[in-house]
Amino acid sequence: MKKLKKIGKTLAKYVAKAKKSPKHISVKIALIKKALKKAVTPARKAALKTYLKKLKKVQALKRALKNAAPEEKAAIKKKLAKAKKMAKRLKAVAESTKPKPIGKKIAVLKAKLAKAKNPVRRAALKKAIKLAKKVAALKKKLANCSPLEKKKVAAKLLKARKALYKAVTKAKKAPKHISVTITTLKKALKIAVRPKRRAAIKKALKVAKKCQALKRALKNAAPEEKAAIKRKLIKCRRLVKRAVKKVKATKPKPIAKRILTLERKIARAKNPIRKIYLKQQLKLAIKVLALKKKLATASPVQAKTIKKQLLKVRKALYKAAVKAKKAPMAISKKIAYIKK
Repeated sequence: MKKLKKIGKTLAKYVAKAKKSPKHISVKIALIKKALKKAVTPARKAALKTYLKKLKKVQALKRALKNAAPEEKAAIKKKLAKAKKMAKRLKAVAESTKPKPIGKKIAVLKAKLAKAKNPVRRAALKKAIKLAKKVAALKKKLANCSPLEKKKVAAKLLKARKALYKAVTKAKKAPKHISVTITTLKKALKIAVRPKRRAAIKKALKVAKKCQALKRALKNAAPEEKAAIKRKLIKCRRLVKRAVKKVKATKPKPIAKRILTLERKIARAKNPIRKIYLKQQLKLAIKVLALKKKLATASPVQAKTIKKQLLKVRKALYKAAVKAKKAPMAISKKIAYIKK
């Protein structure tokens, strides 16, 4: 029994090593193509396509390196190293778009349903939960079915996942109760860093509170006053919708995308002062990404301290971004900008 346990442990170690060992580029491409077939959300599809494009470029450069002349090899090697680095970053972006485990998704939808007050939103969430449960059942069926049935079950699963995505987007677009809108705006204001975003949230919050006051006034109003209040309420709802749209427009870019843009800017930057600020910004952006990952797996006790750290780093990142913007450009870039 002891020998058997030892063999089991060593086998587990070798399996873990095999998983961590780098895959051949052709294997990676095949895996991404498979994932692209299963992808449902447009964001994931786009991320996988860009990653696939970069992997194909790496593959082409590897082939070119084999057949290249000795004097050309150094230049191709440089290009290959650059492409590999970019592919690594794009892999992280593609992995961040990976859907949540279906069990977690059902729990999140149920929590949203418990909070939801608007009947349209409640109906959309109920439909989404029903479809999520169907997806979970099909996943279990796929794990235990025979190879002959697998194709049919996989096709059904993809169809159900697409329907679930549509239902979830409908639930997102469904109007929220005004009290829910106010609480979400207050939460966003606590996290907001940029002055432009803070101003947009404050404006939306002001309009939303006015809408809430009108709703209360409508309940207690006399019959002859109700028509005038209803008109004001319709106007106010439109203003809330516009204000919330403006708040969404000021939402910061996903941190993985931001890191990619910063790396491109550093590669193009010619002014040494600008380069220093951009590097500082990149360092802070990587720190933000690490803290976000830590927050996702942290316990409720640790989450509070991590959130504070994250807000502090995000504020420092914004300051660094402002400094980088104010830093002088290279004269050639200024001329190109004026010509445009």
